[in-house]
Amino acid sequence: MKWLGPHWRTWRTWRRAMMFILWPAILIVSLNIENLSNKLGLSFILTEYIEDKRVISVLEFFLNPWVQIPTILILGGSLAIWIDRLLRRAEERKPPIFHDPRKYSYDPRSEVSDASSYDELVGFTLNYVLPACVSQIELQKSILRDLSATDKLAQYAIEGLEKDYSLDFWTYYNTLESGLYGSDLTIRFEELMNCIKGLEKNSYREFCLQGESLMISGCADHTIRNSVKNKWQDWRAKHDKLVAEYNKFKSDPRYRLLWRPGKLSRWGPAVSPISLDERQRSE
Repeated sequence: MKWLGPHWRTWRTWRRAMMFILWPAILIVSLNIENLSNKLGLSFILTEYIEDKRVISVLEFFLNPWVQIPTILILGGSLAIWIDRLLRRAEERKPPIFHDPRKYSYDPRSEVSDASSYDELVGFTLNYVLPACVSQIELQKSILRDLSATDKLAQYAIEGLEKDYSLDFWTYYNTLESGLYGSDLTIRFEELMNCIKGLEKNSYREFCLQGESLMISGCADHTIRNSVKNKWQDWRAKHDKLVAEYNKFKSDPRYRLLWRPGKLSRWGPAVSPISLDERQRSE
């Protein structure tokens, strides 16, 4: 996800930063070891209980802070570098176990012959597809809160909504979210098109119809309609932008999985901003 900036690999950046934070910390501890040894009476123990003069001289040598400082810095730095190399080799060897290498890559942009097509589709997903999905999710959560008698019931209902994997919507949505907002791995171009195609084909529309049925089930109570009105208007605006913006992608041959020139998109029709008010007045 290089479009997020030069420091997009959050875990790697912080891991390297910790190496430089660790060394000053070790230095500070080293400077206090002599005081600590005096408080613990280590010098007394050395002279009282150890008779071998050579052992005493060796121990006293390592208790000298001018010896401890470079020794600890060298050992600590070597350990930090060694751990960093092990982690980097593990990352380069294979992606995390919870990521499918067929769907994700460390640099999917370089795998595409036309990098601009990948950038444009990513921008479309971040600016239109995911916002429309998120606003519909928030709308349904708001409806469930109003329809539930208690906060606990609302919590259970929302958890059920988010784990309803009988709907393909969640599979495509979670793949896009983890592939674009994750830390290291990023979704590949082919999988990005596949997810958008799956959402556009039927799963997004099916999920929105579920939200509409939830809204209808609560229409007997006028307060429910008022409480979700702002959420509905937010979703409507983002949905209409998604429908309008998608037209150029389905007519662009660079996106072969989305290519349907001359045919209407299946996201659903644009929604009138007054349709909710008209529905309320008609009931």
